[in-house]
Amino acid sequence: MAEETTFVSPGIFSSENDLSFVTSSIGVTSLGITGEFRKGPAFSPVAISSYDEFKKRFGSLDQKVFGGVPKYEGNYIAKNYLQESNQLFVTRVLGLSGYDADRVWVIRTDAALDSTTSATTVGELSYASSGGTEGTESGIMPGGESGDSGGITQVGRATFSGSAWTFSGFTGAGSINEKQSILTTITTSNSGTTQFFSTTATTNYYDTWDKTGTTTFSGVSFSVIVTSTTVTDNNSVLSGSAHGTVTIFTGSSFDAFEDMVVATVRSRGSYDGDTLSRDVSSVTISDSSNISGSVAGDADPFGVFTLSAGTEPSTSKTYDVSLLETNRDYIIKVLGETAADKTTKIWVEEHYPELIRKLDDDGRLYGLKSTLTDAATQLNNYKTKFKTPETPFVVSEVRGNTVERLFKFISISDGDSANEQIKISIQNINLETKEFDVIIRDFTDTDIAVKPLESFTRCTMQPTLNNFVGKRIGTDNGDYTSKSKYVTLVIDENAPADSFPAGFEGYIQHNYSGNTKPELIYKQTYTTDERSSVSKLKKTFLGISEKAYDKTKKSSKIGTGIDKKHFIFQGADTWTGVTPGFHLDQGASGFTANTHTFKPGATNIRVTTDVGAGTYYEKRVSRKFTLVPAQGYDGWDIYRTSRTFSDLYKVGATGYKNEITNGLFIDTTNEEIANSDYYAYLTGIKTFDNPESVNINLFATPGINFSDQLGLVNEAISMIENDRADTLYVVTTPDATDSTTLAEDTVDLLDTSDIDSSYTATYYPWIQTRDDENGVNIFLPPTAEVVKNIALTDNVSFPWFAPAGLTRGLTKGKKTRRKLTQDDRDTLYKGRINPIATFSDVGVVIWGNKTLQVKESALDRINVRRLLLQTRKLISAIAIRLVFEQNDQELRDQFLSLVNPILDGIKQQRGLAEFKVVMDDTVNSPESIDRNELFGEIFIKPTRSAEFIVLSFNIMPSGSNFENI
Repeated sequence: MAEETTFVSPGIFSSENDLSFVTSSIGVTSLGITGEFRKGPAFSPVAISSYDEFKKRFGSLDQKVFGGVPKYEGNYIAKNYLQESNQLFVTRVLGLSGYDADRVWVIRTDAALDSTTSATTVGELSYASSGGTEGTESGIMPGGESGDSGGITQVGRATFSGSAWTFSGFTGAGSINEKQSILTTITTSNSGTTQFFSTTATTNYYDTWDKTGTTTFSGVSFSVIVTSTTVTDNNSVLSGSAHGTVTIFTGSSFDAFEDMVVATVRSRGSYDGDTLSRDVSSVTISDSSNISGSVAGDADPFGVFTLSAGTEPSTSKTYDVSLLETNRDYIIKVLGETAADKTTKIWVEEHYPELIRKLDDDGRLYGLKSTLTDAATQLNNYKTKFKTPETPFVVSEVRGNTVERLFKFISISDGDSANEQIKISIQNINLETKEFDVIIRDFTDTDIAVKPLESFTRCTMQPTLNNFVGKRIGTDNGDYTSKSKYVTLVIDENAPADSFPAGFEGYIQHNYSGNTKPELIYKQTYTTDERSSVSKLKKTFLGISEKAYDKTKKSSKIGTGIDKKHFIFQGADTWTGVTPGFHLDQGASGFTANTHTFKPGATNIRVTTDVGAGTYYEKRVSRKFTLVPAQGYDGWDIYRTSRTFSDLYKVGATGYKNEITNGLFIDTTNEEIANSDYYAYLTGIKTFDNPESVNINLFATPGINFSDQLGLVNEAISMIENDRADTLYVVTTPDATDSTTLAEDTVDLLDTSDIDSSYTATYYPWIQTRDDENGVNIFLPPTAEVVKNIALTDNVSFPWFAPAGLTRGLTKGKKTRRKLTQDDRDTLYKGRINPIATFSDVGVVIWGNKTLQVKESALDRINVRRLLLQTRKLISAIAIRLVFEQNDQELRDQFLSLVNPILDGIKQQRGLAEFKVVMDDTVNSPESIDRNELFGEIFIKPTRSAEFIVLSFNIMPSGSNFENI
């Protein structure tokens, strides 16, 4: 309310008008971006204040091109803009459609002999040979058996020639190859070299196994003494005798590791229009000699094998691959691990290098199966929208004969990348107070060198306490405000308040067409060395840990030592496959809770006064475990080389109908649930439609332009004009196809679009900029430079100054796609496209100030439009304080006293030439007052920018007088 002041004696009288409550929110540039980013939460504007913060949430620069344009242009826009402003809102767009994965081929293990299943038969072995006669098989095997019984073949002659012995006369190999005879040393060499015995008495031991069936082994072991051998000359025949013992073995393989999946491959594919064709329909192992030999030692799980992929044998392509990461033939190096990273016909979807090394080191592997399992269409349904990673439920201590669900973590970031962003450790579990710590860790760290991102200490399951874990971290249902940048919680409604975390349920897995699921190996116990000191215990976590693969330390390790593919999206179907869970307490062994079984620790947790006494868990530092969010998914069609976001993919249009026929898009007339990429981007745009929830005055949509994605651009313009009316939209102009593209062609594209908006501006041509993070130069739309210079303008001047020219339009661009001439700039500017000029002395400069309004008026200039936007926002922020006040003359006077200083300030800052504010009976009738309405009119004369400076140079004669001109 205005106060009347009475002056009694002379003096200086001052007053204060507090307008600071609006300047904090509207006094600086605030940019909104929606598009694709490397990581981060989807479809929710996230406030960012620095580039370091942006990188943590949405990733660093990436020059990847997709569909002919920079895939992550938004990252470059953010980096540029944040050099001049600290108010940025980012909405990440992810896919809604998913894809049809089609068939998958599975690479499986051949398990080794389980020694606990073996049986033996022992007999005498004797053999004699003299002169030139080959020995017979009679008497070699127990019971006088002959032939290939037990895998021993007849021995041939041994001849000394020159300086070396040679053997001849060997019969067929049978189940033991021909190098493995009584008078020769067993060798796995493929060279054919055969060693011989010396002429002195020598004892030799042979041990060989044959995998005679899918899971069965047979073999023979024997010792031989050769005596009385003589040689008379170079051509003489070895003579003498041999005797010893022979043992026949039988046994079975490790059942738990037979046919275990260690890798899967899929066909690449490509679209012709909306028809997806697969590169191959068949994948086989055409050469398995190195991975599945019949004799132990011949089979090598890390050996090179040949995959043959094609639609028919005559057109198949072969690839030599192995499962050893350090090999040049490593399957990922040869085939790639995404649908678009290489040109091979097939790619690797899953691979488990840590698992296969661990199994081999532990003696569980014999080799790999010589055939692939064709899972056909069992694992093909990925037709669903993006997914958010989450952990399995954390469970309580053993309570009776079960455990109870407590809570699970939901990642704030979405999509595939979020599967490899964080892991979560629960530690310092106090069994008396039931308190525990939650540590959010970097996914790539190790137990030895933990990289904590956040920590929440002394949490509890008791909801009435301030340190209730839901209050400390925040819950997904909104009951408790999120306090973490990385996760929220889902609290189980039946979680007991007097419990504490002691493990977690299992992870979802594929059912691999009857094959054994790849094992997720947990760190279940502490070694004697790890328990030897507190410092070592501090550097070891149970549950998911690279230390679960400690025996692989002899090999070079990649990443964290955790097989990341355990945590990828497993498809849209509800899979019944699930890994066992983990639990600290040995008492969790042998029972099922919520359909989950558990791999327990090596001892029990005691919930008594002698907490953990005499057990591994006696020290609190040992009571801890780690788990990882899983099942994040981007939701894009991985086989497309561009997004389905043109107008062809709106509901009812040709492209959308085609994909309904293919079963990929939802058959609907309701655009709210349509799922082409058009609607993914539209959803991103609409996250900015409420000006009361997201405060921006500048907007950009990287990835779409006014020609190829006109429908989306029109939707963005409609949102800006009708829903917000407070923001300038910088829209992308299509890139020049080459340096000869005419300016007239670009103007024609804009004219064809029929865009007419004073809230929108565009620039041309694209600018080459330096990406120092990746050491490359990249062509980008001018948007990144434009929004930075608009923020610069607000910093050094005011919004009503033009963000162009040599004062506020300089860029760091190296060059433009096409160097414009004066005629080009004239053509573009007349066509409402702001030119990006190149001058020899200053480089690349923003050289235009027009909006996309067709009609010539003050609002066809950016600085005037931004003047109006700023003025409206300032006055609206003031006027809202008057809502619900008494509608009388005092209210009108109060309005005038608040608004006039604002407009006068803008005038003093060169934004207005004149203004007038009217709020009286001329605009407020009795009827409007009765309707609880208050009207006012504001008249302004914006200060125009000088864009055309015309100078006349007049040459005067020598005798002229300038005073007379």
